[in-house]
Amino acid sequence: MSRLAWLAFSLSGRISRQTFWIALIVYFAVLIGGIAVIQPEYLTRAEIIIPSFAHNVWMLLMAWPSFAITKKRLNDRDWPDWVFIGVVLISAPFFIGPFFGLLIDPGTPAVWEQVMWVVFGVAMLLLLVDNGFMKGTDGPNRFGPDPQAPQPSRA
Repeated sequence: MSRLAWLAFSLSGRISRQTFWIALIVYFAVLIGGIAVIQPEYLTRAEIIIPSFAHNVWMLLMAWPSFAITKKRLNDRDWPDWVFIGVVLISAPFFIGPFFGLLIDPGTPAVWEQVMWVVFGVAMLLLLVDNGFMKGTDGPNRFGPDPQAPQPSRA
């Protein structure tokens, strides 16, 4: 498996903060580029645009690389698997809800949607701080070798 495929699709292994930030920038560029092709008015209009079915499918497809990058960074921080499961459970409604007309209108959301947005926002902010700024565990851990450790040269 190529390194790019591993980074975007595998849930195993560890990545450094630098790799995390680069992957996150590329991820958002691809995500926004896809939306620009599928539903450009979603990015250009000031008023709220209801996402199209194709847009929702694109967002759902882009969930996996987001989860894969996050999981590898959580692995580097040596977080238990239940933390990742929590991230998925908090995030999943925002990838699935738009198919049912839910969690897409920040202008007049129901109370339960407001609560979901706040929980999601706080969780993602904490996750970004932890994954983006906190050093990974030194040396190998149960998820693999230290991504910062010097790699043996191949002769």
